[in-house]
Amino acid sequence: MTPMGLARAAKGAAKRTMVASLATTGALAAWTSVKLRRRPIVLTYHRVLAPAAVDQSWSHPAIIVTQPTFAMHMRLLRREFNVISLDEFVARIESHRPFDPNSCLVTFDDGWRDTYDEAWPILQECRIPAVVFLSTGFIGTARMFWQEEIGAALVDAWRRARADEAFRRRAQAQLAEHGLDGMLAADESSSRATALTMVRDVKGRMVDTRPIVDALRALNGAPARTPVDAFMDWDQVEEMYAGGVAFGGHGVSHRLLPALSTGEARDEVTQSRQDIEARLGAGVRAFAYPNGDWNADVAEAVRDAGYAVAFGTAEGPVDAGDRYALRRVNMHEGPTAHPSMFLARVAGVI
Repeated sequence: MTPMGLARAAKGAAKRTMVASLATTGALAAWTSVKLRRRPIVLTYHRVLAPAAVDQSWSHPAIIVTQPTFAMHMRLLRREFNVISLDEFVARIESHRPFDPNSCLVTFDDGWRDTYDEAWPILQECRIPAVVFLSTGFIGTARMFWQEEIGAALVDAWRRARADEAFRRRAQAQLAEHGLDGMLAADESSSRATALTMVRDVKGRMVDTRPIVDALRALNGAPARTPVDAFMDWDQVEEMYAGGVAFGGHGVSHRLLPALSTGEARDEVTQSRQDIEARLGAGVRAFAYPNGDWNADVAEAVRDAGYAVAFGTAEGPVDAGDRYALRRVNMHEGPTAHPSMFLARVAGVI
């Protein structure tokens, strides 16, 4: 293990020890009760994958929870929290009525197929209401998010470059234009982690990713989507809606809205709502900003499009303030795989 890996492992062990102590003494339950007395918590999930599927996905680990861990989360929520529907959440926000203690709303971003295959049966079993925010341009298509496409394509290019020197020179030149040529220096054990790190770095730059996708397609050809990274189709959306799941807008193309022109951003938020309403025949009340990125103009566009509330990714309980800048808490496997760690994450201890 690398020094950085050892440091992360030590930090994680220290957190687990601290949380175990808090849980044993009852301090964790007391903290949760005080912090969430009248402030609801909104949980964000993205991917819920069978353990064997995790290494087949090109999604970053920070958005993945395994199916057994998710089942544990939902059982704890049913036992320990007042899990509410989107309708109740919006009604209380609009009327400024206080929430009951330990109120919690469960949300999913994007519309991945595993939300239907893996998460929904558990939601039904535990009688947990939920809302799924759809990037409507991907529903029922074979398209990939740029993050998954770039991750897979970088490893494809790395693999080909190892066997073909002429391709390596061409790849070096094209990847260097986008600051990605370091991929070619990876070894067998680090290739996947390197690709995921580079995708995260691209995301942090908030640049137009289409030239990067185009360059990688020119190198490798059109990508073959990994089946595990598929999206739901509209029949599955309609089935979940009939079963009590709510749906909200998440843009059409999943592009970062502050990076778009005012007109493009408005089209994204409006069309997303119209797409869902056309399929479900019901109003859409909530929006989640792709990647949590928004500014005043984007929030105004969401309000003007008719959404009642909008969620970002700033963490913590919901404050009684701007209902177009609502907080959520992201859930992923690493810090939530043990019951006490999950409860500590919900309570904001870790």
